[in-house]
Amino acid sequence: MKGTLFRRTALILGTIVVWNCLVHFLLIPRFFDSYVYISGKQNFWFQVITYTVVISWAITYRFAQLFFTQQQQQQFNQQENDRLNDAIKQAELTNLKKQISPHFFYNTLNFFYAQSVQYSENLSRGIMLLSEIMRYAIKDDDEEGKVHLSKEVAQIQNYVELNQLRFDNRLCVQLNIKGNLEYRRIVPLILLTFVENAFKFGDLSNPDHPLLIEILVKENHLIFKTYNKKCSEAKKQSGGIGLSNTRRRLLLAYPNRHKLTTSDEGDFFSLTLHLVL
Repeated sequence: MKGTLFRRTALILGTIVVWNCLVHFLLIPRFFDSYVYISGKQNFWFQVITYTVVISWAITYRFAQLFFTQQQQQQFNQQENDRLNDAIKQAELTNLKKQISPHFFYNTLNFFYAQSVQYSENLSRGIMLLSEIMRYAIKDDDEEGKVHLSKEVAQIQNYVELNQLRFDNRLCVQLNIKGNLEYRRIVPLILLTFVENAFKFGDLSNPDHPLLIEILVKENHLIFKTYNKKCSEAKKQSGGIGLSNTRRRLLLAYPNRHKLTTSDEGDFFSLTLHLVL
């Protein structure tokens, strides 16, 4: 890099020196006689040459400065790319190590499921639902980190059913789905996290105030809503109820393509997400 900078700077300086020599020793004496050249005109052309040299040196310095800055930026970008590639390789290695754990986990759940079928239909069904949710959460996204919207909604349905099994179908939940879910893709666990949040902090025991989950798809727009009465534990908390991580994911995955609003007043909590898929 320094060698290239030196060669280019020397080339420019050499060109400037040759030009000034031509002007001073050839052009001026040729077009002006000795008397004019020696008299008042000499002072004028001397100033012209002086300004030319000064401006040329200034241009050369600026060019050298810009070139050196550009080279430094390129070197910095290369170093950043190298660090990023190293981080990606390390993440891939870590992911390969962790693949053993999910494999063992699924096999174990399948064993529990097979053993429980003959004893309890609810238990075996619960184990199967848990296995599907865990599989989805760990490894169901594609190369772009997205899934079909229908899969995300299916896991919401599994999550609702699993909790109903836990509480003997006493939970008051209304799930409304409208629109065509096909051919739409979404970052996984966004909607499911909001539903989990509602189950965790909502009072779902009152039939007059059930948990409402609404999913509306119109063209490439998704409108997702939850509305629930808060349990006593949630009332003690202030601000959003565990939503900071999901807000961050939305900002990274859908910049300028989403609007998330929440209302946390009194005994009720509501959330509305407008997402451009």
